[in-house]
Amino acid sequence: EAKMAKAIARAISELPFCRGEGGFFYYENTRYVKVWNKEAGCDEMPQIILGVMEKLNVGDVYQFGSQAGILKMILNSYRIPVFKPSKSIISFRNCVLNIVDMTTSQHNPKWMTRLFFDFDYDPKATCHLWEEFLVNVLPNDYEGRLILQEFLGFMFVDKNQIAEEKSLFLYGTGA
Repeated sequence: EAKMAKAIARAISELPFCRGEGGFFYYENTRYVKVWNKEAGCDEMPQIILGVMEKLNVGDVYQFGSQAGILKMILNSYRIPVFKPSKSIISFRNCVLNIVDMTTSQHNPKWMTRLFFDFDYDPKATCHLWEEFLVNVLPNDYEGRLILQEFLGFMFVDKNQIAEEKSLFLYGTGA
């Protein structure tokens, strides 16, 4: 079982897998996707282990009895990188954006993120609907619209990289 776990961990370490948050993540072209988590019910990793065991001609009885032990050993393997996603990295269809310095890069497993938007990033794009909404809720307050946008943008900031402490007080008569 230990040899099997080491062999599977070695094979997985050569693929874009990461471990963390009680499970495994696999890089799928644009972002990391959780493929196994005991609590969340994601069950692709046991299927991957069974597939490897079948290819190695491991008997059914051994497969059934060893799957949990192998999974535990792989989860604790030092060879598989730890998944540490950054909130400062956002993946789009056409690139990866670092919102700290607003640089773009090609998709690559080194960019640990699960944030993915299924459209192309365009730094010159505007959102007419969003701008209309802001004018509607703050019709005579251009500075207030900028402050609200800035505050909402902090949802994407990685607090480990940028130390900003902000609070927003909303006042008015309501809708």
